[in-house]
Amino acid sequence: MKAFGLLAAAVVVFNAMSSATPAKLREAGFETGGLEAWTTFGENWRVFRGDDAFEGLYGVVNDVQPADTDEWRGIFQNVPVEGGRSYSFEVYIRAANVQEAEAWLEVQWLDAKGVAISQLHSPTVKADQRYTRSALDNVTAPKDAVAASVRGIVHAPVKPTLETSYLIFDGFAMTPGTFPREPATAHKSGLATE
Repeated sequence: MKAFGLLAAAVVVFNAMSSATPAKLREAGFETGGLEAWTTFGENWRVFRGDDAFEGLYGVVNDVQPADTDEWRGIFQNVPVEGGRSYSFEVYIRAANVQEAEAWLEVQWLDAKGVAISQLHSPTVKADQRYTRSALDNVTAPKDAVAASVRGIVHAPVKPTLETSYLIFDGFAMTPGTFPREPATAHKSGLATE
């Protein structure tokens, strides 16, 4: 009976430890040089290597080209969350030669069936900029949420007329609670990104 009591205590301690360990984004900085941990939709996603990365050696870029056909493009990863708990999300976005395209960080809260319950997005990047933090700080998951779909979104409603536009993402992050940085403003929107 004493062994059963020790085993039960060990199970309780293990469960407490595993539920206290937050889920994390995999390959948040693309440092393997690939997109294995990420899913993309829309055309022209690629990992690049070089001095243009925000941190490390790699980042991911979406090329918006004059011959493109996809208006909506995204890169995302679904991460387990606890409904009712607060989380913070961030990515660094750089934009170069932007004509009509725009980009933002988006989080979709998913239920147990994988259906989006609601979503938030950061302020929209509509012009050339150096790497700038784009964030959703201290947002609470709906009580029925079991996952957060963390997304870098590119919207290209009009094709560029002359040259390629570059929307670049690097350094995705997710943490329970808040990051020790300045907050960004969140914008609620409809579910029309795919």
